[in-house]
Parts: sequence; structure tokens; C-alpha cells
Amino acid sequence: KLLTIKTAIVISISSLSRADELGNALFENYVETEQGLAFCLDKAPKNHKEGPIPNLEFKSLPDRPNVCPVIATKEYITRTREFRALKDGMRRTKLLLSLDPRHCDVKTGSIS
Repeated sequence: KLLTIKTAIVISISSLSRADELGNALFENYVETEQGLAFCLDKAPKNHKEGPIPNLEFKSLPDRPNVCPVIATKEYITRTREFRALKDGMRRTKLLLSLDPRHCDVKTGSIS
């Protein structure tokens, strides 16, 4: 539970993202860059005007491992791998999963 909260907080602070962007980050489509991680979004953010949908990107903070969004996100992905593999009909395509026992995709309201 604490890792989920920590991951959401450090990603939102480091990327200056809105809750809808965090909620729309797709788990399967992330890439590691030289500077950090980038996630494709399921749909355009509310404040996006036109053009291609931007990625959710955040940089690594190697000198501050306790608050590094890349370290927290990688650990979160590792720890949630079992939940994502469940074949029970629940959607688990987004980066952040709910804290309830079903561990399905989190909604924007829960992130806020």
C-alpha cells in the first residue's frame, strides 16, 4: 500500500502531472530513456489542445534514491506483476492499480 502511494506521489511531483494523466498511463507501453521513464497515455489529458498525445515522462534522481520516481516505479511494477497476471476479467492495463483486493485499474478520483 505504501509503495503505491509513494509511487503516485513521486511521479506526480517529478512530472508535474495531473491526476488524469497518472490514471491514463499505460503499463505495457513504457520505455526507459537515458534520463528516466516514459509512459504512453490511454487518452489525451484534459488540457491537451491538439496534436499527438504526449507521454507521461519523469526523470531519475540517482542521487536521491528515497524519492526517485524511476526507482519507485520499477519497484512498484515488480511488486504488482502477480496482480497484473491474474485472469479474472478485471482491467489491469494502467500503471497504477487500486488498493482494494481486486487490484484493478485505478480511477482518477482515487489518485486525486
